[in-house]
Amino acid sequence: MPVRDVAINLLRALPALALGACTSAKEPAPQTGGASPEVAVAAPMKAEGVIAASAGSEGAAPSSPEVGEPTTPVNIAADVDADPNAAAKTWWCLCYARTAGDAAEPLTACRSSESECRALQKRVKRGGRGIVAGSLSRGCIDISAAHPGDALGGREVWEASRRPGAWLSAGACRIDDGGDVDDARDDGGDADEADELARMEKVLSTESLGPLKPGMSAAEVIAAVGEPTKREKIWEEGATGSFVQTWRYDQGLQLEMISETRKGPQSVSGITIAAPSTYKTARGVGLGTPREEAAKIYRDVLEEAIADNEENLTAGSLYGGLFMAFEGAGVATIYLGRGAE
Repeated sequence: MPVRDVAINLLRALPALALGACTSAKEPAPQTGGASPEVAVAAPMKAEGVIAASAGSEGAAPSSPEVGEPTTPVNIAADVDADPNAAAKTWWCLCYARTAGDAAEPLTACRSSESECRALQKRVKRGGRGIVAGSLSRGCIDISAAHPGDALGGREVWEASRRPGAWLSAGACRIDDGGDVDDARDDGGDADEADELARMEKVLSTESLGPLKPGMSAAEVIAAVGEPTKREKIWEEGATGSFVQTWRYDQGLQLEMISETRKGPQSVSGITIAAPSTYKTARGVGLGTPREEAAKIYRDVLEEAIADNEENLTAGSLYGGLFMAFEGAGVATIYLGRGAE
C-alpha cells in the first residue's frame, strides 16, 4: 500500500460521507473459526468526521486509476472544511518526485505542521516506497489558507492523502519560485533509519484494532468481522505495482486490501476506524482517548519528529505504524498499517 509512504498525519477536507450506512448499532461480530479478537492488547490526523467515501455517488464503483495517475485514494476525511469560507490555517508544503510506472512524477505535498513536513523532507532525501531519492525541489515552506489548493493551484488539483491531515497534488510543483520557497535545509540530519524501521516493525507485528491486524488474509477477515458492506473497484497502485481494494463496513470500519495481481489472494494492508467504532488498539487506545494518555501509552514507540504535534500521534514511524488523529479532547480516527505520502 502506499506506505508510510501515513501515518500520522492521514484526513480531512473533501466532501466526507459516512463510512457505510452506519445503520447497525453493533460492531461486526467475530465469528467462530476466525482470528480471535484482541481488544485492548496490541496503526492521507485530526478529523472532521468519518472516513470519506470514494468519489461518486454511494454505491457506485469509482473509476480505476491508471498507472501513472495519482494513486492515493481518499480514506480518511481531511481536517479542512469544504466550505470556501472556512478559516485559514498554516500549511507546510514541499515538492519532490514519486515513481509513476517507469517515470518520475513531480508532486507537491502539504502537511498540517512543520515537524511533519520536515520529517517527509528527510524521507525524500533517503527515498524508497515510491519516493525518488534526492528529488526534493522545494523544501518546506509555510502557506496560510483554509485548504492548500486555495493558495496553490486550486482545490480541484489536490487529493487527500491516506496520511491524516495531509494533501497531495500530482503532476507539478505548485510552489512559486520566489522568496524562501527553495528552503531545502535538512534540519538536523537523518534520523537513525534502523531505529525507525525497528519501531515500525514492532508496532505492525504487535498491534491490532479490535480483532483485526495487518497481514490478515481475506478469509481471516471475513471469519472475524464478516463480509464488507461494500467492496470498491480494484485499482493498480503505480508507485508499488500492488493491486488495492477498499472494503467498507458499517460502524466506522474500513480496510485496505492488497494483492500482487488483480485476481490474486488479498491481505490487509491498512485498517481505519472512525466514529462510531468501539474497537481499541492492543494497548487499549480507542476513539475518545485523550492525547496525553495515548502519548503515555505509546511513549516507547512514538515517532520523535512529530511527537509534539497536537493534532496527530504516530506510534512506529512515518513508514508505517499506528496513526492517531485528534479532534477536541480525544482520538477521532485511528489508522493501523503501512504509511502513505
